[in-house]
Amino acid sequence: NRLTMYLIPRIDPNNTKTVSGKKTVKAAWEQLIELLKTIYTGNFVPLDVVTLIENESFKLLRVNPDIPAYADKLAELRSAFQTWTKEVGDMGALDEKEMLMKWWNGNETPPATAIPTLIKKDNGYQLNCETDGASIGYKILNGGEELKKQIAPQYSFDMMWTYGVPNGNETMLDTPWNIYQDGEILQLQPGQQLVVNAKRIGYTTAEKTFTIN
Repeated sequence: NRLTMYLIPRIDPNNTKTVSGKKTVKAAWEQLIELLKTIYTGNFVPLDVVTLIENESFKLLRVNPDIPAYADKLAELRSAFQTWTKEVGDMGALDEKEMLMKWWNGNETPPATAIPTLIKKDNGYQLNCETDGASIGYKILNGGEELKKQIAPQYSFDMMWTYGVPNGNETMLDTPWNIYQDGEILQLQPGQQLVVNAKRIGYTTAEKTFTIN
């Protein structure tokens, strides 16, 4: 999607100028459209993008601000983009390492999610994590029971799918976690174990196992 949003507004498909006697911009445009189609059909090969970008004709797909037909609109869109960036605090222009350190309070390693705590109540137990925004997952094991795995189809529409790893392949996966809801009361019996996994995105995971006496 980012590739599409970056390129499409910058391309003039009617430009017939050639570079070094090679492809016209129109031909490069057609090649790009075919490439984008492969992204959405799951047959996308990242190397194709590298090849396309390195092709001299690809350089013509960028708008030249000196062309009068584009100058005013380009200035308008740049101004709108800069205004939007400031308003929402977008960090897209930051170096990724700098961005991570900003998230990590200036450190070179991510902060840790706080260890979850188990609170005894009159009618059961509650879980808590002091890290704002953390999610808590849990599993209840009976005495002597161990964490289980299951064979299930794996689905992903992110990086692995982009690289051509097929969806639906059966693989060994952890059994699902129960998502703890704030204020929820857990009914636990003596001898049971409560395995807890707390996580805030961008932080390291905190895990703890409680044995109920």
